[in-house]
Amino acid sequence: MTENDERPRNESGEYVQEHTEEAVLEIMKPLEPYMTSEIADELGWSRRSACNVLT
Repeated sequence: MTENDERPRNESGEYVQEHTEEAVLEIMKPLEPYMTSEIADELGWSRRSACNVLT
């Protein structure tokens, strides 16, 4: 962990999920068929974050 890490945490100190399934579903409809990289680009997320939400 770095000093500049400003991501929100819950009461237990764990990171709060910032990437929601609802955001992905909104993007998926107009892109069908879609690739993980397309979803990530549309949302401004990393490919890994998009993949984690999709799986």
